[in-house]
Amino acid sequence: MKKLMSSFSLSVILGLSWILGYLLLIDTKGENRVLSIVFCLLTATQGLQIFILFTVRTSVFMKKTAELLTSISAPKVTLHQERYSLWKRLWNGPRERYKSTEEQSTSQF
Repeated sequence: MKKLMSSFSLSVILGLSWILGYLLLIDTKGENRVLSIVFCLLTATQGLQIFILFTVRTSVFMKKTAELLTSISAPKVTLHQERYSLWKRLWNGPRERYKSTEEQSTSQF
């Protein structure tokens, strides 16, 4: 029964797109743009549909995906903990030092 349902599902996936392709051969003065768009979408996604039908829905795939997703952790990102300083040399004058916003002072050397 399982093999019969798999065969039926596969024939529906492949059959729908090619039935639309056959309907596109019927000349209706170029008014079948919607059918051609649907045909292109169905045939372009046949591989994805087969992957979802025969792989993603299996219990082994779901179990392995759940294990993978639980083992991935989000990185800890801390903001505004590092200090920085910028140096600016004037043409013939002293260097000015600009510190981070935490220390709002400037000093000259």
